[in-house]
Amino acid sequence: MMPLASLGNLFGGPDMIIILLVVLLLFGAKKLPELARGLGQSLNEFKKAREDVEHEIRNGQQDVQAREASNRQPYAPVPPAQALPYGNPAAAAVVSSEQNLQEQIAELQEKLRIAEEQKKNAPSSVS
Repeated sequence: MMPLASLGNLFGGPDMIIILLVVLLLFGAKKLPELARGLGQSLNEFKKAREDVEHEIRNGQQDVQAREASNRQPYAPVPPAQALPYGNPAAAAVVSSEQNLQEQIAELQEKLRIAEEQKKNAPSSVS
């Protein structure tokens, strides 16, 4: 079995020339540029995939850190909603928001009515 330290010496000097000659004999001179192009493309794809994985890992770590930071924030109690029978706080939020919406709609309708009256009562300046 060959130690890992000797693998570094395999790609230097005359060994590399012998390997290139064997590849040239096996594949021919016409196929070598295609093989090199394919090897380059596969290395680029591998590099992109590695960067994507590293990016996902960094984003995951940031998400975990953000969650931990939000968990460390002091608890601020929410003011109680309107009391409802059965004590369902989610239903209370829905009812209070519906009431707010209804009040806002009534206010807007009143403003629209006033604006229409002002438009009717305004003197027309058409000559």
